[in-house]
Amino acid sequence: MYHGNTDGEVIEEDDYPFPVHSIPVDINSSKLKSFLGPFLFARKAAPLIALGPFDTVLCLTLGAAVTGMQAKKRRPALSIIFDNNEMHIESMGTKLKQTLWRPLYRKAINVCDFIIHAEVNRKNYIENHYSYDKNKPVFVLENFPNYIGQPSDRGEPKEPVRIIYLGGFGGNRFTEEIVDIFSQLDGVASLDIVGFGKPSYVEAIKQRVCDTGSRNVRILPPVPYREIPNLLTSYDIGVALYRNTNLNNYYCAPNKVYDYLMNGMPVISNNYPGLVNILEKNLVGACVEDVTLPAVKKAIGQIVDEKRWQNITDDLRRRYSWEEQEISYLKSLGLS
Repeated sequence: MYHGNTDGEVIEEDDYPFPVHSIPVDINSSKLKSFLGPFLFARKAAPLIALGPFDTVLCLTLGAAVTGMQAKKRRPALSIIFDNNEMHIESMGTKLKQTLWRPLYRKAINVCDFIIHAEVNRKNYIENHYSYDKNKPVFVLENFPNYIGQPSDRGEPKEPVRIIYLGGFGGNRFTEEIVDIFSQLDGVASLDIVGFGKPSYVEAIKQRVCDTGSRNVRILPPVPYREIPNLLTSYDIGVALYRNTNLNNYYCAPNKVYDYLMNGMPVISNNYPGLVNILEKNLVGACVEDVTLPAVKKAIGQIVDEKRWQNITDDLRRRYSWEEQEISYLKSLGLS
C-alpha cells in the first residue's frame, strides 16, 4: 500500500498484512500546498507503482486516482480501479475547487478501468451528469458490515429509551441539535454519543452538555470496531443524521445505519432517498424531515409503539451484509 500521510501519522507495520509505504503529503500549511499535495504524491508514488509487481491498482480517492492515472501512463497494462466512495466534486465546498478538480475527475472516470460507488443514488447521479463509456464496468459496493449471528434479545424498551449516536460527530452530523433535543427528553429517552471528533469540538460539546444541565446525555470515547456488537446490546435505538449541505451527504452511504441494523436496532435518520428506502420501506426505523424536538420525539414514539425492531429479521440483516453483497458482486464478474 502506498499511503499519502497528511497528518504525520505513524504507521504501525504490524497493523497490516502487507507492506505499507508512507509518503508525507503537506495539505495543511497553505491552500496551494493542499491543492498540489496529490500531484506531489503522484510524482513520488506513480513510478514506484509502475515498476512494481502489480497488475491492479485500487485508488481510494480522487487524489489517489491522479497517482493511478500517472502509473497507467507509464505502464498501460495496469488495471486501475477508481473507488469513488465519496462524491468528490459534489462534496467540495467552493465553486473554485469544483472548477479546478472537475477536469481531473472527468479524466479519472474515463481513464480508470473500473469504477466503484458506495451507494446506488451516487452511481445514478454520476452516470447522468458525466460523460464516459457506459460499457465500462461500474459497481455499487455498499458499506455493509459482516454478518453476525442473531443479536441478543434486548426485550421491550422501557423509559427512558436508550439511544446511541455512534461514530464521528461534528456540526455536519447535527451534534449540537441532538444534544439540545435530548436534554429536553429527560425521563423519556437517554442519549450516549460514542465516537470521535476534533478535540476542540469534543470539548465544546461536553461543555454544551454541562450548560444544558442534562442528566441523560453523555459524551463517551470511541471503541474499537470489533467491540461494537457488544456495545450496542446496551441500547434500543441508533441515531444517524447527516446535514444536507452537499450531494455526498444527501446520497449518504451510512455504514453506521447498517451496523445498527446488523445488531437488531431500529434507526432514527433523515428522510433522504437512500435512507427512506432502507428504514421506512422496511419499517425498521423512522426518518425525520427536520431535526427538531417534536420530530425526534415522534420518531422515538413511532418506533416503540409499532415495535419496529421486530421487523429486523435475519433475512433483512443478511440482505445488508457484506457476505450477501460479495455473492452478487462476484456473480456480476462471472466469478461465481
